[in-house]
Amino acid sequence: MWVCVLPAAYFISKTWDQQDKPAILWFQVTMFAEAAWAFAFGLLTILDSPALTLLIARIDVFIVSLAAVGWFLMSIEYTTKQTVSFRALALTLALPVLSQFVLWTNPAHHLAFAEGTTVAQNGALHLEAGPWLILDTIYGSALVVMALGVLTADLVRSDFEGVRWRQTMYLLLATIILIVTGLLYTAGLTPAYINAGPLGFILAGALLYRAFTRYNLIQLAPAARDETIENVHDAVLMLNKDDEIADANGAARDLFELPADYLGLAYSTILDEHPGLEAVESDSEHTVTLETHGTDRHFRVVASAVEYGRDMRGRVIALSEISALKERELELSLLKQINSRVFRHNFRNKLTVIHGRSKKLADMLDDDRAAHAETVVDSSNALLSHSETAMALNEVIEAEDTTKTMYLAEIVKQGVSRINGDECTVNTEIPDDLVVEAHPGLVKAVTEAVENALEHNDEPVHISIYTRMHEDTVTIFIEDDGSGIPDNEVEVLQSGKETSKKHGAGVGLWLIRWVAEKSNGEITIEMANGTRLGIILPKAAATPN
Repeated sequence: MWVCVLPAAYFISKTWDQQDKPAILWFQVTMFAEAAWAFAFGLLTILDSPALTLLIARIDVFIVSLAAVGWFLMSIEYTTKQTVSFRALALTLALPVLSQFVLWTNPAHHLAFAEGTTVAQNGALHLEAGPWLILDTIYGSALVVMALGVLTADLVRSDFEGVRWRQTMYLLLATIILIVTGLLYTAGLTPAYINAGPLGFILAGALLYRAFTRYNLIQLAPAARDETIENVHDAVLMLNKDDEIADANGAARDLFELPADYLGLAYSTILDEHPGLEAVESDSEHTVTLETHGTDRHFRVVASAVEYGRDMRGRVIALSEISALKERELELSLLKQINSRVFRHNFRNKLTVIHGRSKKLADMLDDDRAAHAETVVDSSNALLSHSETAMALNEVIEAEDTTKTMYLAEIVKQGVSRINGDECTVNTEIPDDLVVEAHPGLVKAVTEAVENALEHNDEPVHISIYTRMHEDTVTIFIEDDGSGIPDNEVEVLQSGKETSKKHGAGVGLWLIRWVAEKSNGEITIEMANGTRLGIILPKAAATPN
């Protein structure tokens, strides 16, 4: 049996530098217990001293329990990826430690070794187990069976595919070997000079070592994951608890021009070159600008705290370059400023001139010529209205996504007051004390909703504005009895995008939608004997100041 000591020592030596990873320490404890178990069994076969035989038998009971405890804790740490707490360890070892007390006081009560236990003069031990020793044996067996259950559950969670499934399968097979060899030994189906227990642990250890070398069992990251991180375009830095570089992928090494011996390099050396990273804290996200080779590059930086295994604490910092996106944002911002200037000044000023001159022409002319001039007046009026709505839409987009508490009846009153009363009749039924939480652009949204009803109807229309209460929201309805909004405009609004083939006639409905969304609400459109447009808004918890 002493030959079992050699493979156990080999397995421990090959995993010695990985003790900080979950499960590795308990694998080593299990292999140590197996080696001690095999060595003790070998001694029992050659000793001729009754006193030494009893001494080793007592110690052997603890070693067997320690092997079971180690296997159980290894399975727990493997499946949870967390180290076992001191409290959990103390509870697991409580019975084996207590068993030693019972064994050393056995002559007084014979709870461990029954009175029938004898040791011959040549050291041969005839053991009859007492109730406590039976309990200790059942406890050790139960730990191994529970490890089997934990691993089976982990196997099911792995969906029976991938590296994780293969890793768990090796552990599961190793546990089954322990159970089978334990049953063989307990049933007396092995020769007296062979202890199946240590042999079972050696076979199980061999399986696990195979899993270590082939599938990176219990490693911080399997080989496939390491390969993926190494080749991603994002720069990834891993720092230990002392803020030293524990690892860096290729993109990070290139970005920060790390030397070949970068492992253990202080993170502060990177901060000296790129002080913008100093603001990055764990579990946070920032946008920073780094200068590399005389060029400013923009990055989205995500930092995450890491706690894994024994004393493995640190941070993972990932940098995703967004320089192209940033440049695009600047271009769009410039384009928006230009469009705003064109609409606000050039376009509107020229259009105002066209509107004024054509109105004068309409007043001066008669017959068909006056009708043509009126057409120009109407068209310029429509364009002026669109330009005002476009500017209002721009203000909504540029405004902060903040809401205000407001009385809905007052907002509706302001919105309707801007409408020409000759073109429609508006009836409002809004409770005076109804308070909502909405974007400041809600007044303009109400105005646009009413004007939208007028725009799509040639005849004067009747418009009703009323509310419907819900538990946490209120819906304000603007309903008309006109011909309704064209289907293509509704379709474009619901799809959320416009194309050259599918687009609306104006921007009013877009303004209503965006005001609703910035108010944490939404809009609804129903077409039946007219149009019913609903704006769903959150109720306010308090009244306005």
